Amino acid sequence: MKYFEFKNSRGLIRLSIILTGALLLLSSPFSWASKTCSELYSKDSVANFATEVEQKTAVGNLRKNFALDPTYKVEVPDQSSIKNQCNLGTCHLYSWVSLLEHDYKTSVHADIKISTHYLSALHWIRKSLDLLESNSGDEVNVQLGAHIFGSRWSILSSGIVPDEVWTGSRDFQSAPLSAKITEYVKNITARAKWEISKQTEASQIEKIRKKAKNDVLSVFQNLIGNIPNNFTFQGKEYTPVSFQKTFFPDLSKPITHIIVASDRKAQTTLDQSSQSYSLISANIDTIESTVRKLLDQGQNVYIGYDHNAQFVDVKTGIMSIGAFELPSGGGPLSREQRSFFKMSSGDHAVQLVGYDYDPKTNRVIKWKLKNSWGEKLGDNGYFHMFNDYFRAFVSSVSFYSNPEFTPAIEKINPTQLNLGF
Repeated sequence: MKYFEFKNSRGLIRLSIILTGALLLLSSPFSWASKTCSELYSKDSVANFATEVEQKTAVGNLRKNFALDPTYKVEVPDQSSIKNQCNLGTCHLYSWVSLLEHDYKTSVHADIKISTHYLSALHWIRKSLDLLESNSGDEVNVQLGAHIFGSRWSILSSGIVPDEVWTGSRDFQSAPLSAKITEYVKNITARAKWEISKQTEASQIEKIRKKAKNDVLSVFQNLIGNIPNNFTFQGKEYTPVSFQKTFFPDLSKPITHIIVASDRKAQTTLDQSSQSYSLISANIDTIESTVRKLLDQGQNVYIGYDHNAQFVDVKTGIMSIGAFELPSGGGPLSREQRSFFKMSSGDHAVQLVGYDYDPKTNRVIKWKLKNSWGEKLGDNGYFHMFNDYFRAFVSSVSFYSNPEFTPAIEKINPTQLNLGF
C-alpha cells in the first residue's frame, strides 16, 4: 500500500494528493470538548445531564402520555450500519456514506463499508488549507460543514477507500485528539494571518502562507498518520479516485436539490439548473409528497434540517413538537418568522429511510431517520421524526435527478444564482 506522501525536510512537507478543487452537538450549558466519543454519545451521559438540569415543573419535558409506535409501514431495506461522526461537524459526509453504502448493497446484494475516517481526514485537511488561502483575516476556526454539492465535491476530489484499507492509526474524530488538532491548526492559522496582516510584499505573504500550510500538514501527519493513496482491494490495485469511479459511479450523477420555501403556498420554482444539478424551491406539501414517492420506490433520501434539541428526546429518538410540554407562546416560530429573524440554518444532514402513515387519512405520522451519532443514542441510532417536526424544521431534500420524482415546475426564476460549483 502506498500513502499520501508527507515529506518533512527543514519544514518542507508535501502531500501528494490534489487538494484543489459544525461540530454538531446537542446544546448544553457546559463544554463537550473534553468528552470522548463514547461518553458524548451515550444514553447514560444524556440521562445524567438531564437529571442535573431537571426542573420541578413539567415544562420542557416529554409528555408522559406521548405514545411511540416504533414500527413503520414503509421502510427502505438494505441499510448499512449506523456510523458515528463523533466530535466533527461532518454529518454531510456521513449522510453521503449511508446513501452510497445502501445503493451499493441494493445493486450488488453485498455489503461494503466506506472509510469515514479517510473522508473526514481529507476534508479536514482541505478545509484547513483553504482557510489559510482565504482573505477573511479574522477567521481562524476551520468550519467542516458543507452543503450537499460541496460535500459531494469533497468526496469526488478525495476519492473513496474501503474501511478495511484504512481507518486511521488513531481515533482523531473524538476527544481528546480532535480537540488537540483543532487547537493546533487554529493557532497555526491565527499566527500566520497575524503575520500576513503586517506584510505588504506578496513574496513575504506567500512565504508565511507556505510555512503555515507545511505546519498544518505536519500536525495531521503526526497525529493521524499516513493516508493511503494506492491500495489493493479484492486482488486489484486502486487509487481512492479509481475506487470511487469503479464502485460508486452514481456519485457523479446529476442531483436535484429542493429547498423548502418559507411560504407554505409557494409555487414550485426552478432557481437554477445545469448538467450536474437542479436547484428548486417548493412548499412543504410538495416536499412531503416528493419524499414519500422516493421512499415508496426504495430510495434513501438525503435531507438537511434545523436540529432543535428542545423538541428531541435523544434517549428514545423522538423528534416532535407536540411530544413536549410547552409554556404558553414557547413553541417554535413559523418558517416565515424564522426566515425573517435568520434563525434557520439547515445544520444537520441525515438519511430518511422510511415513514409511517394513518391508513384512514393517508397523512404521514412520522419519518424514520438514520442518524450519524452512533447506536447509543435514539433507537439504536435511528430517530423518529414526527411530521410536525418534519414540517417545521426540514430545510431541504436531495436525490439523484429523475423526472419521475421531480415535482412539476410552476415557475422559473429569471435571476440565476451564483452557487460557486
